[in-house]
Amino acid sequence: MVKYFFTILYIKNNIKCVRYKNANFEKCKTNEKSKDLVCLKCNQKYQIKAKFATQKQINNIISKNEFKTICGEYSTTINNIDENIDYMIIMYEKTSYEIKNILYVKNEYINYECIIPRNQLSSNAKRAG
Repeated sequence: MVKYFFTILYIKNNIKCVRYKNANFEKCKTNEKSKDLVCLKCNQKYQIKAKFATQKQINNIISKNEFKTICGEYSTTINNIDENIDYMIIMYEKTSYEIKNILYVKNEYINYECIIPRNQLSSNAKRAG
């Protein structure tokens, strides 16, 4: 949860809207499905993801122009594909948490093949049920 909160704050405080240059973001309501930030000027919605990766993995994603992500709740994420939500992925180094790259993925490139279902939570998990 701390990593998730940090990533949203980092983007909100350090990055501007990609579609509407130099515009700031507003944080979406807590637990709003598949949306984390919205541009105050153009109203573009963004989902923020954090992923640890080596420089080789980052280069691989960029060179192949292929992005896949494990979603929070699969059916909600799939249903929201048509809502034109862009993604920002913070790629960080696993041990130091140093940000290595921030990838921007336009909603036009998000499709069903990009979304990987998450394994079911165990019955002992706090969020299960």
